[in-house]
Amino acid sequence: MPKSSVITQEFQAIQAALEALEPLDPTQRQFVVSMILSRLGMGGTPGVAPGAGTPSPIAAGAASAGVTGLGGIGVKEFLKQKTPTTDLERLVCLAYYLTHAMDTPSFTTKEITKLNADAHGMDFSNAAATAMNAVKQSKYLSSASGGKKRITTRGEEVVDAMPDRAKVKEVLAASRRSGKKRGRPKKGNAAQ
Repeated sequence: MPKSSVITQEFQAIQAALEALEPLDPTQRQFVVSMILSRLGMGGTPGVAPGAGTPSPIAAGAASAGVTGLGGIGVKEFLKQKTPTTDLERLVCLAYYLTHAMDTPSFTTKEITKLNADAHGMDFSNAAATAMNAVKQSKYLSSASGGKKRITTRGEEVVDAMPDRAKVKEVLAASRRSGKKRGRPKKGNAAQ
């Protein structure tokens, strides 16, 4: 094939790709390009152009944020969409992100703190205490093996409902009703 024909094909492919990517936001564009490169076997690390030594800043952020799920959204954008108002809400949002976007179903408080820093979130006043509260009081997290934690169904439902505060209240009310402990039967009433 003559060189001019190859160049024409390359430019046509570039034009078609640019037209397809134009309506997407930068995060979505990076995700699409990374997936295409990965699918074509042209990059070991998503977001790294063939022959490039380091990923672009956007690609590095997407890769470090583990953008594999949630439609390719980065952790910073995810937090913006969910608008957590307390340390507890931010922690459970980050736990949700670790689980669903980064394929990390169990994690340490340190991993959540690092992800929060990657998202440029406000520092937790006391991450360990917030995580303990998320396990013992709010039941948004549960203990996992090796001192790790994992998000509970209740925690996931709260994050799914965010940022709609009325929906969050409904979720919490419904889980309180279904989570009420039943008392033990009295000795005389025990089934025989």
